[in-house]
Amino acid sequence: MTDDFHFDTEIIVKLHHQGFQGFRIREAPIPTYYGDEICYVIGMRYALDVTKPVLCGTSAHYRRWRRRRNSPSIGRTIR
Repeated sequence: MTDDFHFDTEIIVKLHHQGFQGFRIREAPIPTYYGDEICYVIGMRYALDVTKPVLCGTSAHYRRWRRRRNSPSIGRTIR
């Protein structure tokens, strides 16, 4: 897990692939107060950081589905 700006994406992907499909996600506004520090997000890096866990999670899900589908012991009669 990361402690960067895209941590919420990783949490959502992990929960989805652990069987929590069908639940709704609600957003709650949280007031943010910045001091004198400068905080910014590099747009393209953030986009890649968000896309990477989604693609990795999707490909892992697809591989598990293919294994189950091709497994002769699940849902098929062996002769």
